[in-house]
Amino acid sequence: MRSSLFLAAAVLIAAPAFAQTAPTPAPTPAEASGQDGEGPAIVVTGQSLADTARVLNACVERSCPTDEDIAAAVSHAENQFVAGDYKGARGTLAATMKRNQRYAKQYPIPFSDLLRADARIAVHLGDGAAYRKGMVKALTALESGVSGEDPRVLIARIEVGDALVSTGRYAEAQQRYEQVIGDARRIGQPTVQGFAMLRLASMRAQLAATDPAWRKSAGEALDQLIASTDPKQAAYASAARAMKARLEARLGDSKAADALIAELRRTPTEKPVLVVAPPVDLAGARRTKGEPEDPRWVDVTYWIAPDGSTTDADVLRQGGPVEPAWSNAVLASIRTRRYAPLKRDPSDPGVLRVERYSFTFRKAAAPMGWLGMHESQVRLEMLDLSSDDAEPAEIQIRQRRS
Repeated sequence: MRSSLFLAAAVLIAAPAFAQTAPTPAPTPAEASGQDGEGPAIVVTGQSLADTARVLNACVERSCPTDEDIAAAVSHAENQFVAGDYKGARGTLAATMKRNQRYAKQYPIPFSDLLRADARIAVHLGDGAAYRKGMVKALTALESGVSGEDPRVLIARIEVGDALVSTGRYAEAQQRYEQVIGDARRIGQPTVQGFAMLRLASMRAQLAATDPAWRKSAGEALDQLIASTDPKQAAYASAARAMKARLEARLGDSKAADALIAELRRTPTEKPVLVVAPPVDLAGARRTKGEPEDPRWVDVTYWIAPDGSTTDADVLRQGGPVEPAWSNAVLASIRTRRYAPLKRDPSDPGVLRVERYSFTFRKAAAPMGWLGMHESQVRLEMLDLSSDDAEPAEIQIRQRRS
């Protein structure tokens, strides 16, 4: 069971008109740093919404310590998010920030977690600026009490890079990733270095899918990681191979993906590894009802069969004014995914996945004095709600540029 939706290191990159990628595979912050770390059936925290509300209220009533207050608030906000109450989840976190702001310097790690959780909900409401600024604040809070060479700080810097990509600041993101790669190499953190290398390669591969100018640097970043002989970077090297095959397939050459699948049939994997990910086709998708800031989401379930195909993809539940064509586009993409063959008996049903897809209309940057407007095109955010630690999927989105 996942301990937290919002505190995992793998952040989905969201950007219009090109691939959106979650690292495959990527460690949680605890793994990378070496630290220990119909719908109601989906309970991510292991407690019901009523239970987490009760725990949080009791904590507040007895003026519990800041770290306990934040842990209870994040657990409850996650349950609110899973229930589709995005704004309520942010409200829970905002109230907790207000109660504990004066203790931020005494509890830098919990406060960083609180800011990170709020940022990740914000992006599912289409607030890209709040996402980026929130990740920067989470990093600043962490740095106020933790050494700059601590792996948790390096990972937080990678997360800031992901947020910069999400808001189209590619040069700044590249600089962040490259700095972490160098720092991690210098202090002997190969796992974090591999994570940063994968994020850099992911960004370049996403851009290369639609812009030929990025293809050379994308290939170089992927090949560099694939060539790594460090055992602690083996998972990232495998992910880079799959990413390279997906990019080549996206560019019209499926031979690499076919070859990789053929090779993986000889050595099946324990966990699902995505090899082919057709784009979610949202070209021309526009809002026809509701307000742009309204939460819109669907929870999709599907099975990954032992041969790597997907079966029984369907919408489990949904919330907000979701256009049927949008959820159908997600289902169409999932139904044509190809994963590496699994080390399971052919009669085994496979691995069940549950994924949350939020459809957003990103707030556009506005000149000083103007009210912020919303983009007209749909953006897609995905969060894995599955109850195991399999690697997150990758989604690609096909949109028409405005």
